[in-house]
Parts: sequence; C-alpha cells; structure tokens
Amino acid sequence: ISRRLGMGSRRGSAAHFKKIWEAVMPPESYYALHINLIQHGRTICHARAPLCDSCPLQFHSDYFLGTGEWATEEAEEPSFSDRRAL
Repeated sequence: ISRRLGMGSRRGSAAHFKKIWEAVMPPESYYALHINLIQHGRTICHARAPLCDSCPLQFHSDYFLGTGEWATEEAEEPSFSDRRAL
C-alpha cells in the first residue's frame, strides 16, 4: 500500500516504509496504522487485483493515477489540487 501511495520505489523494503511512516505519524498511532493498512490490503488493495474503484485512497495512489500501472520516474507528479481530499 505504501508503494502504491508513492512513498518509495517498488523495491523499497518494509524497514524503509516503516521509517517513513514513523517520521510522519505520532507514536501512539503506529499500531492503529499497522492494523488498518493490513485490513485495507485484505479488503481493497489486493496485491494482484486491487479494487481501485472502491478505494477511498484512490486519488492519493500512484497506482490508480497511473490507470492501473505503476507510476514511472518520468511521469509528472500530480499536484495536490489534482487529488481529491479524503
């Protein structure tokens, strides 16, 4: 999910994403974030066939904004105004 949200490369490690989340989230939120990311992955953001049309994070997702393909380094980053607020 972190990869699809554009937080790092497709090859980023779990430790890499953990450091990013810890830098932007308060410590008391770590566990809730962890559980909610797992739940989101199980119900919507499946590894092979994500249900992007049902995803509340779709306009924050590089995967969705790339029309079902991973965004490339060459792709222009959408501005915040292009992404719908949650």
